[in-house]
Amino acid sequence: MIQRLANPPIQIDKNSPVPLYHQIQEAIKSLIQQGKLQVGERIPSENDLAKQFDISPMTVRQALNGLVQEGYIYRRRGRGTFVAQRPVKHPLDRLVSFTEEVLAHGFEPSGKILFFGHVPAEPTVAQALNLADGTQVLRIKRLRFASQSPVSLHDAYLRDNLPITREELKATGSLYQLLAQKNIHITGGVDEIRSISADDEMSEHLHVKSGAPMLQLRRITEDRTGAPIEYVIATYRAGFYHYTIRLKR
Repeated sequence: MIQRLANPPIQIDKNSPVPLYHQIQEAIKSLIQQGKLQVGERIPSENDLAKQFDISPMTVRQALNGLVQEGYIYRRRGRGTFVAQRPVKHPLDRLVSFTEEVLAHGFEPSGKILFFGHVPAEPTVAQALNLADGTQVLRIKRLRFASQSPVSLHDAYLRDNLPITREELKATGSLYQLLAQKNIHITGGVDEIRSISADDEMSEHLHVKSGAPMLQLRRITEDRTGAPIEYVIATYRAGFYHYTIRLKR
């Protein structure tokens, strides 16, 4: 891999007014955008790159930190640094599941269930689902992957009477697909999108620096009657989704 970065593509100019870390950051970003570095490919360590370019490891670390925050690469503790998947373009006028979106863009979706159980609804959850505070709801928290790259945390709350089990969800992979199998069809919803900073849990699971910018989506989904089915807080690594909407005047 060091060979791929050295022959020829990355060149730095130590006499340039452009900071060295920025030159390296933009060069690696360009290689990823051109497809010369593939998703899941391991890139050299900070020390290897520092030796290669005869610069300090701190300068390399600054470049790689910038790429992590932009979502181009991610770190796996004890294993190294890898190329993340390219951003997924998502229009704001369609409601699709994470699984559908990832498959449509050529990635392989998967997930890890972090929590599956019943909890009393906090006020925000209760209001979203039109329930009284403290009503039992089903909470499902999952780490989601796109082609084995961790990209999001989904923290979903559903009405307690929905007939689904942990084993069924694990086998199906898609909550929306599992609900459809139970003749519960999600036909609409409302999204709220905001920018937040990564906390320690996000840092651990999504391999980003604590405090890094994240994209958070809060969604209320509805069934055919307009009744709320699910309230989900989905937090994504910055750069995973590019949202688009057509405007008219």
